[in-house]
Amino acid sequence: MMTNMQKHKIGWMCCFGLILCVLYLYRDLPGMTYLLWDDDLLVTENAILSLPFTAATRAAFGGYYNGDYIPISLMSYWCEVRVAGFLPVVQHVNNLLLHIFNIFLVWVWLRRFSSLSPFLFLIVAVFAIHPLQVESVAWVSERKGLLATTFYLLALICASKVEVNRRAQLRWDIAYIVFFILGALSKANGIFIPIWIALSTALSQRRWIPLGWPKHISALAVAFGFSVVRVLAYASAIPQFGSLALSPDRLLAWPLMTLAALGFYVKMIIAPLDLSIIYPSFTSASDWASQILWGTCACLFWVGGVVWLRLREALNWLLFGLLTLAPVLNLVPRINFVNDRYIYLPLIGFVSCTLLILQALWLRWQDRANRAGYQNRLKPIFVGICVVFIAFCAWLSKHRVAVWSSNITLWSDTVNKVPLSSLAQNNLGQAFQNQGSISDAIVHYQKSLDIAVDSGSTNLAYNNLATIYSSRQYPQYFNLPLARSLLESGIARVSRPDDSLVLRFNLALVHLQAGDLLAGKQALADLLARLELSPNQRYLFLVERVAQLQKTLEAAQ
Repeated sequence: MMTNMQKHKIGWMCCFGLILCVLYLYRDLPGMTYLLWDDDLLVTENAILSLPFTAATRAAFGGYYNGDYIPISLMSYWCEVRVAGFLPVVQHVNNLLLHIFNIFLVWVWLRRFSSLSPFLFLIVAVFAIHPLQVESVAWVSERKGLLATTFYLLALICASKVEVNRRAQLRWDIAYIVFFILGALSKANGIFIPIWIALSTALSQRRWIPLGWPKHISALAVAFGFSVVRVLAYASAIPQFGSLALSPDRLLAWPLMTLAALGFYVKMIIAPLDLSIIYPSFTSASDWASQILWGTCACLFWVGGVVWLRLREALNWLLFGLLTLAPVLNLVPRINFVNDRYIYLPLIGFVSCTLLILQALWLRWQDRANRAGYQNRLKPIFVGICVVFIAFCAWLSKHRVAVWSSNITLWSDTVNKVPLSSLAQNNLGQAFQNQGSISDAIVHYQKSLDIAVDSGSTNLAYNNLATIYSSRQYPQYFNLPLARSLLESGIARVSRPDDSLVLRFNLALVHLQAGDLLAGKQALADLLARLELSPNQRYLFLVERVAQLQKTLEAAQ
């Protein structure tokens, strides 16, 4: 028999082995570039990153950024840019280091739960190397999810500390709330964690009102405040938010969308074969029939297992998975209600709940087999399945990381899997344009317009096509009237006023380039008025560009 010290050493060796495996799987990450998927929005074209510290802090904390409130994440980019400039290797390496630190924190946190001891390595391994996690690690723009998870895990560790000394306990409780606030300021993916901590404590103590209730009341009040901020931030980017949120069609579809989202993640956890950066939209139940079936089966398994086997611990982890996934279960209207990155933290809860139910079923089967005189061989079979599954996940993650290596590979993969995505076609076109393949770029921009001609989501393709036709860099395509027509069409079709701002700036440039000084100045003045009304910090860069252009025009007169 091994001593506790020996088990402890072996456990930490396994943890460090997982970290080495992660380093191997993501070994090509430092050589990757910025991607055409919010990396320009959050890093390369983020005006906040060029401001002095005081002004940057004021801008990050004082307003919403593209429908979100993530000041800590924005300031993390600011620090990197100040130290090393716009080098993608810096952001990629820091993302990887955050993921590795999160693996360590998950290991430390889950070791506190004796019921999870038999599965500790398996749960942490799934968290560390599952291909669903690649999007969070390989994508610079998902720094917010990684950083928030770091703070949330630290908050969970502090909340689980129980001290006899009241003064020491108070310090842990304050640290819990401080780390939770930092997490919420990074990203709202764990905004409901205080609810889980309060429920978990009540379940373990078998009390309606858990001991230490002042800590829980304080954390719940903070969570409520940040929930309001998050909704307001999202509403700032969607003018029709109120009508969408309360529309009868959405409310009726919400239960099915929740089942579809759960089913999607259950399917992708078990068989992550068709991962994509974008997934098809949900317009009717028939679109996601298989996912709804998966979700229904998962709910029956989880709820049935908890009730039939009376597993309070499994219920605890099921609640963790659901509450950490709740912010993206379409409680507020979302364009995409499933994305790989949303499962980064909830994965812990769903895997833990499933394994506890399987363990209880195995123990019952073992008891019956022993009474019937049969030799139970399920344990070695289960261990073998787990080993094969972890190896399978590692192999898939390696290939998924390669997909994220460049814009061409990423968006070609996305277009192959979701050919009717207007955004994917546009971004693949932009990748070809950046590579110098202008004819291929035009083909994909046009496909983007053809797919979403009536959806109001084609502003990017209109803008990119107009950029080609208005640039003397491509003389064979130079056509200012066509560029103006495209920009005017894009402005008329946008569904959100902010989506027209870049189009309006480029329309002013086209007017000036065509020699229509009056129309150009009018377009700039109109754009400035709209920028003043927009609470979105994303478009700060346009304010500076408009001011510089107006100054140049005044000097030329």
